[in-house]
Amino acid sequence: MRILLITQMFAPEMGAGAARTGDLAGEWQKMGHEVTILTGFPNYPTGKRFPGFDYGNRLFRREYQDNLEIVRTYNWFSRPGSLADRMLNSFSSLISNSLYGLFARRRFDLVIASSPQPFILIQGWLIARMHRIPFVAEIRDPWPEVVSISGFFSKKYPYIALKNYVQAMYDACDMLVGVAENYRDLFHSRYGVGKEKIAVIRNGCNEHLFRPGPVLNEFRRRHGLEDKFVCTFVGNVGNYLHCETLVRAAHILREDPSIMIVFVGGGAGLEGVRKEKERLKADNVLLLGPVPREEVPQVYQASNVSIAHAMNHPYYETCIGAKIWEIMGSGVPILVGFRGETKQIIEEAKAGFAFEPENAEELASRILQLKNNPDLARQFGQNGRRFIESGYTRRQLAEKYIEEIHRILEL
Repeated sequence: MRILLITQMFAPEMGAGAARTGDLAGEWQKMGHEVTILTGFPNYPTGKRFPGFDYGNRLFRREYQDNLEIVRTYNWFSRPGSLADRMLNSFSSLISNSLYGLFARRRFDLVIASSPQPFILIQGWLIARMHRIPFVAEIRDPWPEVVSISGFFSKKYPYIALKNYVQAMYDACDMLVGVAENYRDLFHSRYGVGKEKIAVIRNGCNEHLFRPGPVLNEFRRRHGLEDKFVCTFVGNVGNYLHCETLVRAAHILREDPSIMIVFVGGGAGLEGVRKEKERLKADNVLLLGPVPREEVPQVYQASNVSIAHAMNHPYYETCIGAKIWEIMGSGVPILVGFRGETKQIIEEAKAGFAFEPENAEELASRILQLKNNPDLARQFGQNGRRFIESGYTRRQLAEKYIEEIHRILEL
C-alpha cells in the first residue's frame, strides 16, 4: 500500500507520537509498503529551532530517512503554555498540510491522521476526500475528554463545539484506531461508532532500540552516578503530570545518600519541579534536560528503576502512560503512579509496582522496597522485557495494524 501518515510531531522531536509514527512507518517500509510522513518543522517542546536541523525556507521541505519520505510544511512554532500559539500551530498546519494534499501528485491508497492534536483529523479527512481514498483516524489522546483536566475547551460552549467536531470526524472516518482497550467503549458508547470499524493498536516499543544493557555506562559516568541507586523520569514533564510528587519522594528519602531521582526531559511542568526542588532543598534530585532520542536507551539502561506518573485525575485512568513500553523493553523495573489500564498492564506483566498518584510517601516506600530487594527488581525487569516480546514490539504491532486495515477497509 501507499500510505500517507499525518502527524503533528516527528523526529528529531521527542515524545510518544513522534516515536510511534516513526517506528511504525519504518516497519511498514520494511514490509514493502510505501510511506510518506506529512508533518511540520521540529520545534516541540521549546517552540524554538532545533540546533543542526536544516529548516530551509520553512515553507516546504522533502527529505528521506532510510527510504522513508518525509514532507514538512509550514507550521507556527508553539511556545510551552501558550494557548494562542497552540491554536496558531493547529491552524497553520491545517492550511499548509491541506494545500499539500490538494497539489500532491502521488496517488495514495489511504491516509492515516494521528492525533492527540484534534485538528489534525480534519486534515486527514480533507486529503482523503480530495484523493477519494479511505481515512483512518488514530486517537492517542481522546478529545474533548482530555480537557476535563483543565484548559479553555473545558468551558461549556467550546467543549460542546469540540465534542461536535470530534463526533463529525469519528462519523466521517472509515476506520478509528485507539491506543488503549478502554477506547473501544468510549468510541462506541459515547459517540455511537460501530464496533466493526474500531481497532486498538497499543504503543509498544522499538525492541531493538530499547533493550537491556550495562547499568554502569557512559550516562552514569558523565553525571557522577556510578555508586547511586538511580530512579529516572524520562520524557516530557507536562503540567498535568504533577511530577513534583517525585521531588517530595526524594525529600522523604534524603537520609539515604545513595538514592538519586533524575529527570531527563523538558516540558511546561519542569519549572514547577525546579521550584519544588529548591523549596525542599532536594539535593538528591537531578534535572538534566532533554537528550536526543538515540541517547534515551542508555538513560534507561543506567536506571535501577524508572517512574511513570500523572496527576490524580479520572482522565488518567482511561489512558496508558506511553513511556511504560520503553521502560519494560529496556528490562528496567517500573513504578507507575496511574490507576486503570496502565496499572493493569504493569500487574499483568509483573514488571513493577503501581502506587497511588501524587502519593509521595508510597512512591518513596516502593523505591526503598526495590533498592533493598535487588532480586525482585531484576525479576521485574526480566518480566517486562518478556512482556514486550510477547506481542508489543513495533514489528508485531505494525503487522497487526496492517491486518486491521485489511479487515476493516477490505483493501
